[in-house]
Amino acid sequence: MLLGSNNQNTDLKSFPHPFRSGNYGEGSEPKTLIELQMMDYDSIRDQSMEMSVVDGVWQSDELISQDIKQSLISYVIILENVPENEQDWHPGTNKQILDLVHPSLFCFVNQITRVINDKNHFINVDNALEHIDYTRSNVYQWIPTEFNISQDGKVKIESYINNLHPIQHKNLYQIIENIFQCFIPLFNTVLTDLIYNQNIPNQIIVDPYQRYADESSSDNQDDDDDNNHHRRTIIQPDVEEFQIPLSTNSNINLCGRKLQIIVKLANIILTPSNPKYPGDDHYGVNSVYGLQDEQPLNQSLVDPTIRILSTAHIPPQQSHWYIDLMRSTSPFNRLPSLVINKIMSYIDFPMTMNQAKQHRDKLMDERKYFISQNNHLLFERPFSLCEH
Repeated sequence: MLLGSNNQNTDLKSFPHPFRSGNYGEGSEPKTLIELQMMDYDSIRDQSMEMSVVDGVWQSDELISQDIKQSLISYVIILENVPENEQDWHPGTNKQILDLVHPSLFCFVNQITRVINDKNHFINVDNALEHIDYTRSNVYQWIPTEFNISQDGKVKIESYINNLHPIQHKNLYQIIENIFQCFIPLFNTVLTDLIYNQNIPNQIIVDPYQRYADESSSDNQDDDDDNNHHRRTIIQPDVEEFQIPLSTNSNINLCGRKLQIIVKLANIILTPSNPKYPGDDHYGVNSVYGLQDEQPLNQSLVDPTIRILSTAHIPPQQSHWYIDLMRSTSPFNRLPSLVINKIMSYIDFPMTMNQAKQHRDKLMDERKYFISQNNHLLFERPFSLCEH
Protein backbone atom coordinates (compact mmCIF):
# COMPACT_ATOMS: atom_id res chain seq x y z
CA MET A 1 0.00 0.00 0.00
CA LEU A 2 2.95 2.29 0.60
CA LEU A 3 3.64 4.39 -2.44
CA GLY A 4 6.96 6.06 -3.04
CA SER A 5 9.04 3.60 -1.02
CA ASN A 6 12.68 3.14 -1.89
CA ASN A 7 12.69 -0.65 -1.81
CA GLN A 8 14.19 -0.72 -5.29
CA ASN A 9 16.88 1.75 -4.31
CA THR A 10 19.36 -0.31 -2.29
CA ASP A 11 22.48 0.09 -4.42
CA LEU A 12 24.64 2.72 -2.78
CA LYS A 13 27.02 2.56 -5.75
CA SER A 14 24.45 4.45 -7.77
CA PHE A 15 25.20 7.49 -5.62
CA PRO A 16 28.63 8.99 -6.35
CA HIS A 17 30.81 9.97 -3.42
CA PRO A 18 30.76 13.75 -3.02
CA PHE A 19 33.78 15.65 -4.29
CA ARG A 20 35.02 12.51 -6.07
CA SER A 21 35.38 14.26 -9.38
CA GLY A 22 37.51 17.32 -10.03
CA ASN A 23 35.17 18.62 -12.74
CA TYR A 24 33.32 20.96 -10.42
CA GLY A 25 32.21 23.26 -13.20
CA GLU A 26 30.57 20.71 -15.51
CA GLY A 27 27.72 19.72 -13.21
CA SER A 28 27.66 16.18 -14.59
CA GLU A 29 28.16 14.60 -11.17
CA PRO A 30 26.71 15.73 -7.83
CA LYS A 31 29.26 17.32 -5.55
CA THR A 32 27.33 17.96 -2.32
CA LEU A 33 25.40 15.90 0.18
CA ILE A 34 22.29 17.96 -0.55
CA GLU A 35 22.47 17.04 -4.23
CA LEU A 36 22.90 13.38 -3.32
CA GLN A 37 19.92 13.55 -1.01
CA MET A 38 17.86 15.09 -3.79
CA MET A 39 18.93 12.21 -6.06
CA ASP A 40 17.64 9.78 -3.45
CA TYR A 41 14.31 11.57 -3.13
CA ASP A 42 14.01 11.68 -6.90
CA SER A 43 14.51 7.92 -7.02
CA ILE A 44 11.60 7.34 -4.61
CA ARG A 45 9.40 9.91 -6.29
CA ASP A 46 6.11 8.45 -7.43
CA GLN A 47 3.87 9.70 -10.18
CA SER A 48 1.13 10.26 -7.60
CA MET A 49 3.17 12.06 -4.92
CA GLU A 50 6.51 13.68 -4.25
CA MET A 51 8.47 15.43 -1.55
CA SER A 52 7.84 19.16 -1.36
CA VAL A 53 10.44 21.90 -0.93
CA VAL A 54 9.87 21.72 2.84
CA ASP A 55 11.62 18.92 4.73
CA GLY A 56 9.22 16.25 5.94
CA VAL A 57 6.32 17.46 3.78
CA TRP A 58 5.01 15.36 0.90
CA GLN A 59 2.49 16.52 -1.66
CA SER A 60 0.30 15.24 -4.45
CA ASP A 61 -2.11 16.54 -7.04
CA GLU A 62 -3.02 13.09 -8.35
CA LEU A 63 -4.22 10.94 -5.44
CA ILE A 64 -7.87 12.04 -5.50
CA SER A 65 -9.92 11.30 -8.60
CA GLN A 66 -12.03 13.96 -10.28
CA ASP A 67 -15.19 12.03 -9.37
CA ILE A 68 -14.38 12.19 -5.65
CA LYS A 69 -13.45 15.87 -5.91
CA GLN A 70 -16.69 16.67 -7.66
CA SER A 71 -18.75 14.73 -5.12
CA LEU A 72 -17.19 16.77 -2.32
CA ILE A 73 -17.72 20.08 -4.12
CA SER A 74 -21.33 19.18 -4.83
CA TYR A 75 -22.07 18.22 -1.25
CA VAL A 76 -20.39 21.31 0.20
CA ILE A 77 -23.15 23.34 -1.44
CA ILE A 78 -25.62 21.66 0.93
CA LEU A 79 -23.59 22.77 3.97
CA GLU A 80 -23.36 26.30 2.60
CA ASN A 81 -27.05 26.54 1.83
CA VAL A 82 -28.24 27.54 5.28
CA PRO A 83 -30.05 30.67 6.49
CA GLU A 84 -27.80 33.70 6.87
CA ASN A 85 -28.27 33.76 10.64
CA GLU A 86 -26.91 30.18 10.83
CA GLN A 87 -23.76 30.86 8.80
CA ASP A 88 -20.63 30.50 10.93
CA TRP A 89 -18.02 33.02 9.75
CA HIS A 90 -14.58 32.29 11.18
CA PRO A 91 -13.63 34.95 13.76
CA GLY A 92 -11.28 37.66 12.51
CA THR A 93 -11.60 36.85 8.79
CA ASN A 94 -13.84 39.74 7.72
CA LYS A 95 -16.51 37.33 6.45
CA GLN A 96 -14.15 35.66 3.99
CA ILE A 97 -13.96 32.23 5.64
CA LEU A 98 -17.19 30.36 6.18
CA ASP A 99 -16.63 27.50 8.61
CA LEU A 100 -18.61 24.44 7.59
CA VAL A 101 -17.03 21.89 9.94
CA HIS A 102 -14.55 23.23 12.49
CA PRO A 103 -13.20 21.45 15.60
CA SER A 104 -12.87 24.66 17.65
CA LEU A 105 -16.65 24.86 17.80
CA PHE A 106 -18.19 22.57 20.42
CA CYS A 107 -14.71 21.49 21.47
CA PHE A 108 -13.95 19.53 24.63
CA VAL A 109 -14.14 21.84 27.66
CA ASN A 110 -12.72 20.72 30.97
CA GLN A 111 -15.34 20.29 33.69
CA ILE A 112 -18.13 21.05 31.21
CA THR A 113 -18.01 18.45 28.45
CA ARG A 114 -19.51 15.11 29.44
CA VAL A 115 -17.58 11.93 28.76
CA ILE A 116 -18.93 8.39 28.71
CA ASN A 117 -18.05 6.85 32.08
CA ASP A 118 -17.67 3.30 30.76
CA LYS A 119 -14.50 3.18 28.63
CA ASN A 120 -15.81 0.04 26.97
CA HIS A 121 -18.88 1.87 25.73
CA PHE A 122 -18.40 3.10 22.18
CA ILE A 123 -20.51 5.75 20.44
CA ASN A 124 -20.83 4.87 16.77
CA VAL A 125 -22.31 6.88 13.92
CA ASP A 126 -25.79 5.40 14.24
CA ASN A 127 -26.28 5.78 18.01
CA ALA A 128 -24.49 9.12 18.48
CA LEU A 129 -27.67 10.95 19.52
CA GLU A 130 -28.76 8.41 22.13
CA HIS A 131 -26.29 9.40 24.84
CA ILE A 132 -27.49 12.69 26.24
CA ASP A 133 -28.03 11.16 29.73
CA TYR A 134 -25.42 8.40 29.80
CA THR A 135 -22.60 10.86 30.52
CA ARG A 136 -20.64 12.60 33.23
CA SER A 137 -18.53 15.75 33.44
CA ASN A 138 -14.85 15.31 32.81
CA VAL A 139 -9.15 21.59 29.33
CA TYR A 140 -9.77 22.65 25.76
CA GLN A 141 -9.22 19.97 23.11
CA TRP A 142 -10.30 19.34 19.56
CA ILE A 143 -12.31 16.15 19.46
CA PRO A 144 -11.13 13.65 16.82
CA THR A 145 -13.16 10.95 15.08
CA GLU A 146 -12.37 7.24 15.09
CA PHE A 147 -11.34 5.93 11.65
CA ASN A 148 -10.87 2.19 11.12
CA ILE A 149 -8.38 1.25 8.37
CA SER A 150 -8.66 -2.33 7.14
CA GLN A 151 -5.71 -4.46 6.08
CA ASP A 152 -6.44 -3.70 2.42
CA GLY A 153 -6.64 0.06 3.07
CA LYS A 154 -10.42 0.51 3.16
CA VAL A 155 -11.62 3.27 5.50
CA LYS A 156 -14.65 3.20 7.79
CA ILE A 157 -15.68 6.07 10.07
CA GLU A 158 -16.72 4.50 13.38
CA SER A 159 -17.80 7.55 15.41
CA TYR A 160 -19.45 10.84 14.52
CA ILE A 161 -17.50 13.83 13.16
CA ASN A 162 -17.74 16.81 15.49
CA ASN A 163 -20.06 19.46 14.00
CA LEU A 164 -21.16 17.21 11.12
CA HIS A 165 -24.53 15.58 11.74
CA PRO A 166 -24.13 11.79 11.34
CA ILE A 167 -27.64 11.24 9.97
CA GLN A 168 -28.40 14.38 7.98
CA HIS A 169 -24.98 14.28 6.28
CA LYS A 170 -24.41 10.54 6.10
CA ASN A 171 -23.44 10.76 2.42
CA LEU A 172 -20.66 13.24 3.23
CA TYR A 173 -19.28 10.74 5.74
CA GLN A 174 -18.76 8.29 2.87
CA ILE A 175 -17.07 10.97 0.75
CA ILE A 176 -14.69 11.78 3.61
CA GLU A 177 -13.93 8.06 3.98
CA ASN A 178 -13.03 7.86 0.28
CA ILE A 179 -10.81 10.94 0.48
CA PHE A 180 -8.94 9.73 3.56
CA GLN A 181 -8.37 6.38 1.89
CA CYS A 182 -6.56 8.23 -0.91
CA PHE A 183 -4.32 9.97 1.62
CA ILE A 184 -3.11 6.87 3.45
CA PRO A 185 0.01 6.53 1.20
CA LEU A 186 0.94 10.14 2.01
CA PHE A 187 0.53 9.59 5.74
CA ASN A 188 2.62 6.41 5.51
CA THR A 189 5.42 8.25 3.73
CA VAL A 190 5.38 11.28 6.03
CA LEU A 191 5.50 9.13 9.17
CA THR A 192 8.31 6.99 7.75
CA ASP A 193 10.23 10.13 6.77
CA LEU A 194 9.63 11.63 10.20
CA ILE A 195 11.09 8.66 12.04
CA TYR A 196 14.19 8.07 9.94
CA ASN A 197 15.06 11.72 9.42
CA GLN A 198 15.31 12.41 13.13
CA ASN A 199 18.90 11.18 13.01
CA ILE A 200 20.20 12.76 9.82
CA PRO A 201 23.02 10.49 8.58
CA ASN A 202 24.46 12.83 5.96
CA GLN A 203 25.72 15.64 8.13
CA ILE A 204 29.32 16.81 8.08
CA ILE A 205 30.25 16.82 11.76
CA VAL A 206 32.74 19.49 12.83
CA ASP A 207 34.56 19.11 16.15
CA PRO A 208 34.46 22.58 17.74
CA TYR A 209 37.70 21.85 19.62
CA GLN A 210 39.59 20.71 16.50
CA ARG A 211 38.17 23.13 13.97
CA TYR A 212 41.41 25.11 13.50
CA ALA A 213 45.01 24.00 13.02
CA ASP A 214 47.26 24.21 16.06
CA GLU A 215 49.59 26.99 14.99
CA SER A 216 52.33 28.43 17.14
CA SER A 217 51.58 31.91 18.33
CA SER A 218 53.80 34.83 17.40
CA ASP A 219 56.00 36.77 19.82
CA ASN A 220 53.69 39.73 19.45
CA GLN A 221 50.61 37.77 20.38
CA ASP A 222 49.16 40.55 22.45
CA ASP A 223 49.53 43.03 19.58
CA ASP A 224 48.42 40.72 16.79
CA ASP A 225 45.72 38.80 18.58
CA ASP A 226 42.93 40.02 16.30
CA ASN A 227 44.90 39.33 13.11
CA ASN A 228 45.82 35.84 14.23
CA HIS A 229 42.23 35.12 15.12
CA HIS A 230 41.00 35.96 11.61
CA ARG A 231 43.90 34.18 9.85
CA ARG A 232 43.57 30.82 11.53
CA THR A 233 43.79 27.80 9.26
CA ILE A 234 40.52 25.90 9.13
CA ILE A 235 40.75 22.13 9.11
CA GLN A 236 38.64 20.66 6.29
CA PRO A 237 36.39 18.00 7.85
CA ASP A 238 36.15 14.55 6.34
CA VAL A 239 33.14 13.76 4.16
CA GLU A 240 31.61 10.40 4.93
CA GLU A 241 30.10 8.10 2.36
CA PHE A 242 26.52 9.01 1.47
CA GLN A 243 23.82 7.06 3.28
CA ILE A 244 20.26 6.68 2.06
CA PRO A 245 18.15 8.65 4.57
CA LEU A 246 15.04 6.46 4.51
CA SER A 247 14.89 2.93 5.79
CA THR A 248 14.25 0.21 3.23
CA ASN A 249 12.86 -2.35 5.65
CA SER A 250 10.78 -0.55 8.28
CA ASN A 251 8.30 1.62 6.42
CA ILE A 252 5.28 2.77 8.40
CA ASN A 253 1.98 1.28 7.27
CA LEU A 254 -1.29 2.49 8.78
CA CYS A 255 -3.38 -0.30 7.28
CA GLY A 256 -5.01 -2.55 9.83
CA ARG A 257 -5.11 0.16 12.50
CA LYS A 258 -7.60 2.43 14.22
CA LEU A 259 -6.73 6.12 13.82
CA GLN A 260 -8.04 9.34 15.30
CA ILE A 261 -8.71 12.07 12.72
CA ILE A 262 -9.72 15.72 13.15
CA VAL A 263 -11.86 16.91 10.24
CA LYS A 264 -12.10 20.56 9.15
CA LEU A 265 -14.04 21.94 6.22
CA ALA A 266 -14.37 25.60 5.25
CA ASN A 267 -15.15 27.85 2.32
CA ILE A 268 -12.93 30.79 1.38
CA ILE A 269 -15.09 33.38 -0.32
CA LEU A 270 -13.65 36.38 -2.16
CA THR A 271 -15.88 39.01 -3.71
CA PRO A 272 -15.23 42.15 -5.76
CA SER A 273 -16.15 44.19 -2.70
CA ASN A 274 -13.94 42.07 -0.42
CA PRO A 275 -11.19 40.72 -2.69
CA LYS A 276 -8.04 40.74 -0.54
CA TYR A 277 -7.45 37.70 1.62
CA PRO A 278 -4.47 37.93 4.06
CA GLY A 279 -3.91 34.18 4.11
CA ASP A 280 -0.75 32.13 3.75
CA ASP A 281 1.94 32.92 1.20
CA HIS A 282 0.62 30.42 -1.34
CA TYR A 283 -2.48 32.53 -1.79
CA GLY A 284 -0.35 35.01 -3.72
CA VAL A 285 -1.37 33.05 -6.80
CA ASN A 286 -4.65 34.93 -6.64
CA SER A 287 -2.84 38.00 -7.91
CA VAL A 288 -2.03 36.00 -11.04
CA TYR A 289 -5.16 33.89 -11.51
CA GLY A 290 -7.71 36.31 -10.08
CA LEU A 291 -10.47 35.86 -7.52
CA GLN A 292 -11.43 32.32 -6.60
CA ASP A 293 -13.46 30.47 -4.00
CA GLU A 294 -11.93 27.47 -2.27
CA GLN A 295 -13.33 24.70 -0.09
CA PRO A 296 -10.31 23.28 1.78
CA LEU A 297 -10.85 19.93 3.48
CA ASN A 298 -8.30 19.25 6.21
CA GLN A 299 -7.86 15.84 7.82
CA SER A 300 -5.37 15.99 10.70
CA LEU A 301 -3.93 12.71 11.98
CA VAL A 302 -3.55 12.43 15.74
CA ASP A 303 -0.25 10.78 16.74
CA PRO A 304 -1.06 7.08 16.16
CA THR A 305 0.94 6.12 19.26
CA ILE A 306 -1.20 8.29 21.55
CA ARG A 307 -4.91 7.95 22.27
CA ILE A 308 -6.91 11.02 23.28
CA LEU A 309 -10.57 11.66 24.00
CA SER A 310 -12.58 11.25 20.80
CA THR A 311 -16.20 11.32 19.66
CA ALA A 312 -16.34 7.63 20.54
CA HIS A 313 -16.66 8.60 24.20
CA ILE A 314 -17.96 12.20 24.00
CA PRO A 315 -21.62 12.55 23.00
CA PRO A 316 -22.56 15.37 20.65
CA GLN A 317 -22.70 18.73 22.44
CA GLN A 318 -24.78 20.56 19.81
CA SER A 319 -28.08 21.50 21.48
CA HIS A 320 -29.82 22.05 18.13
CA TRP A 321 -29.14 18.42 17.24
CA TYR A 322 -31.17 17.33 20.26
CA ILE A 323 -33.93 19.83 19.54
CA ASP A 324 -34.27 18.31 16.07
CA LEU A 325 -34.25 14.84 17.62
CA MET A 326 -36.99 15.75 20.11
CA ARG A 327 -39.15 17.21 17.34
CA SER A 328 -39.02 13.90 15.49
CA THR A 329 -39.45 11.61 18.51
CA SER A 330 -42.68 10.68 20.26
CA PRO A 331 -44.14 12.12 22.45
CA PHE A 332 -42.12 15.32 21.97
CA ASN A 333 -43.11 15.55 18.32
CA ARG A 334 -46.62 16.48 19.47
CA LEU A 335 -45.38 19.47 21.46
CA PRO A 336 -45.15 22.99 20.04
CA SER A 337 -41.66 24.26 19.24
CA LEU A 338 -42.07 26.89 21.95
CA VAL A 339 -42.51 24.18 24.58
CA ILE A 340 -39.55 22.16 23.31
CA ASN A 341 -37.33 25.24 23.37
CA LYS A 342 -38.49 25.95 26.92
CA ILE A 343 -37.59 22.41 28.00
CA MET A 344 -34.14 22.74 26.49
CA SER A 345 -33.59 26.05 28.27
CA TYR A 346 -33.66 24.20 31.61
CA ILE A 347 -30.93 21.77 30.53
CA ASP A 348 -27.33 22.84 31.12
CA PHE A 349 -26.07 20.24 28.68
CA PRO A 350 -25.40 20.26 25.76
CA MET A 351 -23.92 23.66 24.90
CA THR A 352 -25.84 26.35 23.15
CA MET A 353 -24.34 27.86 20.02
CA ASN A 354 -23.48 31.07 21.89
CA GLN A 355 -21.69 29.11 24.62
CA ALA A 356 -19.78 27.09 22.03
CA LYS A 357 -18.63 30.28 20.28
CA GLN A 358 -17.44 31.76 23.56
CA HIS A 359 -15.36 28.65 24.26
CA ARG A 360 -14.06 28.74 20.67
CA ASP A 361 -12.80 32.32 21.16
CA LYS A 362 -11.03 31.32 24.37
CA LEU A 363 -9.48 28.26 22.70
CA MET A 364 -8.24 30.36 19.77
CA ASP A 365 -6.72 32.95 22.12
CA GLU A 366 -5.02 30.19 24.09
CA ARG A 367 -3.51 28.66 20.95
CA LYS A 368 -2.54 32.06 19.50
CA TYR A 369 -0.42 33.07 22.48
CA PHE A 370 1.11 29.61 22.82
CA ILE A 371 2.10 29.56 19.14
CA SER A 372 3.58 33.07 19.25
CA GLN A 373 5.69 32.13 22.29
CA ASN A 374 6.85 28.70 21.13
CA ASN A 375 6.82 28.67 17.31
CA HIS A 376 10.30 30.15 16.90
CA LEU A 377 11.79 27.38 19.01
CA LEU A 378 10.65 24.66 16.60
CA PHE A 379 10.30 26.16 13.13
CA GLU A 380 12.27 28.48 10.86
CA ARG A 381 9.13 30.35 9.86
CA PRO A 382 5.64 30.79 11.28
CA PHE A 383 3.84 27.46 11.33
CA SER A 384 0.13 26.92 11.70
CA LEU A 385 -2.20 23.94 11.51
CA CYS A 386 -4.92 26.21 10.17
CA GLU A 387 -5.81 25.17 6.62
CA HIS A 388 -6.80 28.72 5.73
